[in-house]
Amino acid sequence: MGKRIQMSYLGRFGRFGNQLFQYAFAKSYAEKYNCTLEIPKNWVGRKIFKNIDDPPISNPLPKTKLDIIPWGRKNIDLFGYFCAPEFVQFLTRKKLKKWFQIKDKWTDLFPKSEKYLAAHLRRGDYTTQFSFLYCTVSKKSYLETISRFKLDKYKVKWVSENNKKQHPLCEKENISFLPDFITLLNADVILRANSSFSFWAAVLSDGEVYSPVVKKKTGKNDVEFVRGNYPAMLLDPKGGTPATLGDLFIEEE
Repeated sequence: MGKRIQMSYLGRFGRFGNQLFQYAFAKSYAEKYNCTLEIPKNWVGRKIFKNIDDPPISNPLPKTKLDIIPWGRKNIDLFGYFCAPEFVQFLTRKKLKKWFQIKDKWTDLFPKSEKYLAAHLRRGDYTTQFSFLYCTVSKKSYLETISRFKLDKYKVKWVSENNKKQHPLCEKENISFLPDFITLLNADVILRANSSFSFWAAVLSDGEVYSPVVKKKTGKNDVEFVRGNYPAMLLDPKGGTPATLGDLFIEEE
């Protein structure tokens, strides 16, 4: 059957942002070693993106240990989160924007009619379950950043899972997160959260990006933002994958 790489857990191991890290690493690894990538036939990315045409999982392959790079090995099933610096070293924004180009049927639902700034407030389980692990960036921090960088000329759209933008077709297709993702993606300026969701919107966007520097803070905190999309996310002071990440620099091309 030739040389293959599988990612059988794609879609079952983390939410949308995590899954984009996983697919991106698997795709880049398969390309590097000239293998065919196989992914689940029902992965949500097939529904959302134009250029996801990898074949479905065929005969199962041996699974790797969590979050290792099995340098040069083929005919394996990659397993992990793959969201640390060593896993993005093969990636470029040019390539990622090609792989993760959203289908017209979805973008046409949310046409852009004005310039705006999108600010992502990551709340949800960060506040209800994981406040002892992760930093939740205060709304005050966003407002101070808007003032400090003189971004108040833009209309501000707040994006939060506690107050999601909705569309009946997205609800029907079980992709209720997509309107918020496209809102971030289309923004002229993105103030991303301590979150892989808005990290990926910023990677794929042509807008100006500002990111919070969370260091090793946990719970709700005031933090500073810096220009760019590289600062680390989800920094768990206790360490451990996937919480502790280094800065995620992705080259343009």
